[in-house]
Amino acid sequence: MLNDLTEQNQPGINMNKSKEKNRSGMSASVYSVVLLLLIMTGCNNTGNNDALYGPGDSWSAVEASMPEADKQVLGWQEARTTDRLMFLQRGDDEADLVLEFRSFAEDGSSITFAVVDHPISKAEDRLADDMVAEERSRPRTATPYTWMEDLDKAMAAAKNSGKQIFLYFEADWCGPCHTMDQWIWTDAEVVETLREEYVGVKLDFDIEKEHARYYDVNGLPNILIVDPASGTAIKSVKGYQSSKQLLGFLRGTE
Repeated sequence: MLNDLTEQNQPGINMNKSKEKNRSGMSASVYSVVLLLLIMTGCNNTGNNDALYGPGDSWSAVEASMPEADKQVLGWQEARTTDRLMFLQRGDDEADLVLEFRSFAEDGSSITFAVVDHPISKAEDRLADDMVAEERSRPRTATPYTWMEDLDKAMAAAKNSGKQIFLYFEADWCGPCHTMDQWIWTDAEVVETLREEYVGVKLDFDIEKEHARYYDVNGLPNILIVDPASGTAIKSVKGYQSSKQLLGFLRGTE
């Protein structure tokens, strides 16, 4: 059970179940925080309605102590697809517990997830979910932006072209990063600006730890403009950026 976990990244299986068609509810305790869990199938664009649980379905987790927790765990405000994190508040002076999905039992009888050490809060993770409305009406690029993934090669290319480095740190577990992949890096004006003025490099925060330490990256998404001659960051911004915010950052009008 999860209340027996003694180290980060160790998965646990939560029982104490109640089931209805297309959803299954559970309760558990994680580091003394009692939580309510709900897993749902057929409740989003990628899930189906076969009452079998798997990738693309949704989950929700809330503290049992929060007001109307039994209703909150059922709401769309809390539910996210399984590639998204869940958060539990422990107290005013303590960081959120961060939960990362691992797997469902196909029949919805259990869920496996891990308590992980990721430098992001619930507020930061959820911020982008409320900000995409303004993006929907903006033109999309016809050709996807091509990122480099080797910083040394990108530095050499930037020196040869006379452009600056646009350095973007992301991670698989970063919800706002997924939102930027979908809406910002496909924005026609953003992509045109990046192509004309920068050499873009996308680095995985969890893999490129040496680069992350060098540039003092302590939260995601994290964007830096880097001088290719010196490798020095000229300016940076952390957190989800709308297309307008990002263009303002690039043009110095933010």
